[in-house]
Amino acid sequence: ENIDVGFLGLIGHVGRHAKQQAPFGPWMRRSVRQISVHPKPLKSMFSSSGWVCDGRDFTGGCRSGQTDFHQTSVFTVTFRCTTCAVDLCEQCAYDPQLGRVTEASVEADLEALAEPSMCKLAVTRLRNQWRRNWPETLPKYFAGGLLDVLTQALQKGTESSNRPDEDRIVIQTRQQSGAETQKRQVRRALLQLTMELTQRLLGIGPGGDINANDVVWALCTDPDEHWDEARVLQLPKAEHALGAAAA
Repeated sequence: ENIDVGFLGLIGHVGRHAKQQAPFGPWMRRSVRQISVHPKPLKSMFSSSGWVCDGRDFTGGCRSGQTDFHQTSVFTVTFRCTTCAVDLCEQCAYDPQLGRVTEASVEADLEALAEPSMCKLAVTRLRNQWRRNWPETLPKYFAGGLLDVLTQALQKGTESSNRPDEDRIVIQTRQQSGAETQKRQVRRALLQLTMELTQRLLGIGPGGDINANDVVWALCTDPDEHWDEARVLQLPKAEHALGAAAA
């Protein structure tokens, strides 16, 4: 039973056409590195526990369309770092553009931001990306129409229902409560994004853009170049920063 699944898991899948082929090799030896997403190698495995592709939290989203848990089966391969509990689906694991801001990823993020059901996830993607290198990536989102999309999303989140009174009576209380809860969550996420955007552009807020004990993304060069999470231990003193700016 399930011999075909075991066979594919052992030797990997080879497409009929050259463009569909992937360098899988034996299943036990398959591993990838996505330095823009995670510093450690990810090894392929099957998982009986629920998992979701963490590519959903990075610009462009999951390449296979995963947005939440319970969208995979026990026969869905995951590339996992068991130490850090990071999972990537097959398509994300082999996409060289994963975690990199491109025109396509900006367009996908802004489309998700405009969709109420995807808005919170899009906010997470944008905030993750800006923590890494907002001076470089933020202009790309502005060029893609971020301000227009953000304004329209905020308007949708604050406007009241246009249903006639007689139609509102028919709506079940549970459905109405669920819709209002989602609207509040979306509005809270959008306001948080707007506040963070304002702080980064104007340099306002406690301690400026970055504060001590903030968790940030840092580009590490040893032993190989990769992005990793780090914590700010101490900020330069104000006089040193002013002296450097004057120089």
